[in-house]
Amino acid sequence: MSTIKQDRKDLEMLLNGVAPIADTLTQQPVQPVVNQQPQQKPVSVVDNTQGTNLESERIFEFDYDSLRKTLKKKAKKTVQNITKHILTDDLLEEEYIKDKIEQDVESLTDLYMQVESNNVMQRSILDTVSRGNTMPRMYEVFGQLTDKIQAINKQILATENQIRKTYIDLKFEIKDKTAELLNQKYVKHI
Repeated sequence: MSTIKQDRKDLEMLLNGVAPIADTLTQQPVQPVVNQQPQQKPVSVVDNTQGTNLESERIFEFDYDSLRKTLKKKAKKTVQNITKHILTDDLLEEEYIKDKIEQDVESLTDLYMQVESNNVMQRSILDTVSRGNTMPRMYEVFGQLTDKIQAINKQILATENQIRKTYIDLKFEIKDKTAELLNQKYVKHI
């Protein structure tokens, strides 16, 4: 029966190119190791693939600039639909309101881009799996992307509601400020 200590010594001897000590139960003689190779020092790995262009099959087309432009139009239309029901035309011409609208359009565009890019990745995973690459990691990533898309969609709805609330608050702030200014002018004339 061998012990852990003996097994370790035998393993070290094998690694060093020396035959292990004979098993004490069988009392077999020690056999020399034939064709011993001199022990070599570890060689560092050299990555010579830098700069090598590996050709890969294109799975999908993704025109970032065109997609962003399309989604920015969608975001602008959404923000305009929200604001035109809340603010009057003269308020929409205010510089502050115009800047705020542009900020909101950019925020929504970014959220729409996130959803769209995640959708593209999901489609590419489906395409890859349909071609036979059924690695478990593909299914895991697909599920994670689904969760992300749902979370971003909730964030889009929350952002749209926040935009509505912001413009309603702005409308009342501007009305209050206008009423205050008119009241000050009226008091001065009395």
